[in-house]
Amino acid sequence: MKRIEVDEKAFDGFEDYRGKDDASRALGRLVRYADRKQEEEADRIALVMLEDHWFDFNDNPGQASNAPFLEGVCRLYKNIRSYRLNFYDADSFGHALAAVATLPESRIVLYIGAHGSKGRIGAANSSNLMKKVAEFSRKKKIEGILLSSCFAAGHDGAMQEALKGGSNWIFGYRTAVDFLGSVQVEAAILAQMADTGAGFSDTGDDVVAAVGKALGCFNPAWEIGEEPCLTLRQAFRLLVRGKHMKTVVDYTQDAADKAWP
Repeated sequence: MKRIEVDEKAFDGFEDYRGKDDASRALGRLVRYADRKQEEEADRIALVMLEDHWFDFNDNPGQASNAPFLEGVCRLYKNIRSYRLNFYDADSFGHALAAVATLPESRIVLYIGAHGSKGRIGAANSSNLMKKVAEFSRKKKIEGILLSSCFAAGHDGAMQEALKGGSNWIFGYRTAVDFLGSVQVEAAILAQMADTGAGFSDTGDDVVAAVGKALGCFNPAWEIGEEPCLTLRQAFRLLVRGKHMKTVVDYTQDAADKAWP
């Protein structure tokens, strides 16, 4: 016997239909609703935003954040829910990850936002943070990672470490990038991910297509990098390890070719 779970509104509709139609037709409507609802939930993405503070209070009393930009994308698409937490070091990063272990969504896109320097994300060692991501992803799958931190993608070891736990892709920057420019790129990528379904990142092709389409909204010669000024084409990196891929593959050039043929 099939077990179906529906909300109160759907059940009230079932009761109403049952009063007008025969019980079997009303039950059929309910089953079709439950199946559609289950498919929608399987495709739904949880955007988990882990963000460090960006500026000193004296410099930026309003405490600018990338979250409102990404939450704006989530409001455009019904299949993305956003969850926002803060971190300040490696320990608080781990606690923040643990806090989202009970999320109902089976698909997670993890956004990590913090100032970066070579080998550091915020106040933490980048490799240590990526190990925490990999460890978490072994327990609850992270599908993809948006790493919004200067220079973080210049560290091959850390980028690859993040995918060891089963995550399928990671996007980041190999150079310093400006605050507003980078969040525009990340919002465009998130918007492309919004219409994807379960199994989207089993291979690298779909990821490359989505990231390439997002990047194609921008001029490849746009100087998104700070000193030395690098273009968008030079600044980003995309690594993928799909479900059926044995090793991590650098798809940066493939995404650039897709974006700017």
